[in-house]
Amino acid sequence: MLNLYRMSSISKYKKVHEFMRYITENILKLYSLLGGIDLGPHPYLQFALEIIFGNYEKEYCDLLPQFLKEGDLVLDVGANIGYFSLKFSKYIGENGYVIAFEPNPETFSILQKNTKNRKNVECLNLGLSEENDSLNLFVANNNINTASFLSEYPAEHLLEHEKSVADIKKYKVDLVNGTSFLHKRKINSINFLKIDVEGWEINVLKGLDAVIKSSPGLVIFIELNMLSQEMSGYKPDDLFKYIIGLGFQIFYLNDNLVLDQLTESNFTKLKDKLGLRGFTTLICQKNRVIDAQRSYSSYTHI
Repeated sequence: MLNLYRMSSISKYKKVHEFMRYITENILKLYSLLGGIDLGPHPYLQFALEIIFGNYEKEYCDLLPQFLKEGDLVLDVGANIGYFSLKFSKYIGENGYVIAFEPNPETFSILQKNTKNRKNVECLNLGLSEENDSLNLFVANNNINTASFLSEYPAEHLLEHEKSVADIKKYKVDLVNGTSFLHKRKINSINFLKIDVEGWEINVLKGLDAVIKSSPGLVIFIELNMLSQEMSGYKPDDLFKYIIGLGFQIFYLNDNLVLDQLTESNFTKLKDKLGLRGFTTLICQKNRVIDAQRSYSSYTHI
């Protein structure tokens, strides 16, 4: 059904689109009541359908068992509504722990709801950055999942959907230095880091620098969004070089869904393929070290 909707011309017609949205939103209500994830108000139709049919980011979800193990400590930075936090929670088991950071107050409330029965997930209404700070977070009024510290990003999103840039909400949110935050909890290393922060990636990495360097088996899943990178003042190459400088090898899923290592030459080809509005997930890995299992209780508040 999802593929047929994508490929057919019906998605171009407003009345058909509205009918599909009506049907989908009612299915989502039932889906949530039956224990499925709550997507929040008025999610994008394609996003909703992919969630319902289990296709959302499936290629990356299928990789998680290769990189996660029982007892791992995971940081989910830009956790949104908790889709990946729930996946992480499943694979790390009761001895593992997920710390989910989400500064957007609207999606944070949904994140809390979706993870309330997961004892190994802690949700924090915070963002990570290089410095402790309070900044404005800009959120597109037609889609609470589109948020950024860069006002241009939700504005571009609204214009793309023929909406007014006046439809941007603004929230003052708190950001913390990731290393300082973790050190206060006596955490010096982590096992897995997911970052999806719409142009704020390098700021997050800089704040976690010391922890990343002391985490020999660390794996990072980080979104490369070409548009938000350009708007952030950093180029995609800056992100690529920064991660390499931290001692990681970087991989991506090619057209055959096989992990290929990125070099400077094929990174240029990947950028050309993505264009200005494309995005992908970079998979960054140091040598994997199997650490002794730790109880999740050792990661909680001190």
